[in-house]
Amino acid sequence: MPKITSIDPPATGPGEIVTINGFTFGNTQGTSTVTFGGVQANSVTSWSANVIQVRVPVGAKSGNVIVTTPDGASNAFPFGVGPVVLSLDPTSGPPGALVTITGKDFKDTRGDATVKFNGVVATEYQAWSDTSIIVKIPLGATSGDVVVTTADGASNGKQFKVGPAHSYYFAEGTTRPNFQEWLSLMNPNADKANVHITYMMADGTTQGQDISVPQLTRATIYVPDVIGLNKDVSTRVDSDQPIVAERPMYFNYLPAYAPGQQWNGGHDVIGALAPGAEWYFAEGTTRSGFEEWICLQNPTTATAHVQILYMLGTGQTMTQGIDVGPTTRKTIDVRAAIGANVDCSAKVTSDVGIIAERPMYFNYMGDANDNWTGGHDVV
Repeated sequence: MPKITSIDPPATGPGEIVTINGFTFGNTQGTSTVTFGGVQANSVTSWSANVIQVRVPVGAKSGNVIVTTPDGASNAFPFGVGPVVLSLDPTSGPPGALVTITGKDFKDTRGDATVKFNGVVATEYQAWSDTSIIVKIPLGATSGDVVVTTADGASNGKQFKVGPAHSYYFAEGTTRPNFQEWLSLMNPNADKANVHITYMMADGTTQGQDISVPQLTRATIYVPDVIGLNKDVSTRVDSDQPIVAERPMYFNYLPAYAPGQQWNGGHDVIGALAPGAEWYFAEGTTRSGFEEWICLQNPTTATAHVQILYMLGTGQTMTQGIDVGPTTRKTIDVRAAIGANVDCSAKVTSDVGIIAERPMYFNYMGDANDNWTGGHDVV
């Protein structure tokens, strides 16, 4: 009686070659057969007493592989028919970050296929091919296996840890007078983090900085010391270890639309996790005593063609188009785009992945006795 001892790989898609190891298969195939979940394989590339190489037949499903010779049927050996996940990059990150899944037999287009992070289905996909998927980690995901499921079945699982990210993006930033910009880096790992920072200026030029952050350590960077004064800047932070990056800014702001005034305060954000084609801001106003800005960062090597759709409190809409060059920071003065004394929301769309951020500065008259100056900012 033939006996199967192992199959390599233990799972793959139809049309792929697998190696069946065992003994007493017979020196030649003759009338012997191999079935995958009851579906007979019609393409055997080699056959010997101990090794068979055969293509998984079209229509095969996950189940048992059986070798049948004139001496009888072998033991039933489990085999998975479906896509194969080979690697994840990165292997850890928070919900909202992008993960590249490399493997095979994912199909050329997604169709109804899915990616699950420890059972939570991802809903946002940036790219899908037979060998690569770029997917956003879904909200609610927890550490565990990443599994790709197609019409052929479910893949093997690859371990993924939900936690801090390897990359962060900041569209806003300036070293103009009366502003102080800082980067705060937290390394919660048991190993040091090697961090590369890319500063992207308004003219498209870039400047790099490398820093090593020891384990369980906070590092602080004063941005003007690195890139100099009087520059508007966006920033990308990349680390070989998962870290957390924040960008606090402090200011004594001389507003463009309120000469002679000074607004004091600060704001702080955690960086965006990945470039995106759409960004939404519900808050915004160009009333007296407020300044709203939209900062755009293009970290790619292609020009970004950006459309900003302003949705006014009256139900009217206004559209603004702007091009953002490669590795460039652009700043939009919302009052100049839509006029004064308007409440607005904004939707930012781009044909390449960008980062959008919305800082606001204000001299807010809370009531007859209060006058609050400051600023706030969101990614």
